[in-house]
Amino acid sequence: MLEDYVRARRDAAAMLVLTGESGRTLSVDPMSLLYIEAVGKTQKLVFSGPEPPAVIRGTMHELEGLLLPYGFIRTHKGFLVNYRSIRRITSRSILLDNGVTLPIGRDRLNPAREQYLSLMKWKGLTGGPGNGAG
Repeated sequence: MLEDYVRARRDAAAMLVLTGESGRTLSVDPMSLLYIEAVGKTQKLVFSGPEPPAVIRGTMHELEGLLLPYGFIRTHKGFLVNYRSIRRITSRSILLDNGVTLPIGRDRLNPAREQYLSLMKWKGLTGGPGNGAG
């Protein structure tokens, strides 16, 4: 019983509360996100499961700050990517596990690679970020 309570509290703590395009609040599990794409003045959240994309308000900079502890990498001015979904990084793009190819900015290539390798090393040593603790 105590274990169920602790698990429920931990799961609730991992949820992010964001404001949707219509002004409604959304509870989002960061681990279910593949990537976020800037679309005009909104951000499109693309999930790993069957859930359709969600559109939220807020800036990419704000989301980057929120999602950094969960292992998200800013790969382009218009994209934040969950490192767990990256299959390969090339000099021009990022290939995700689901087959989607996203652009990578020239000025973000080396920092993104370094961050990705650091997160992979961290994952190998500790199970990786994911609970918000980084």
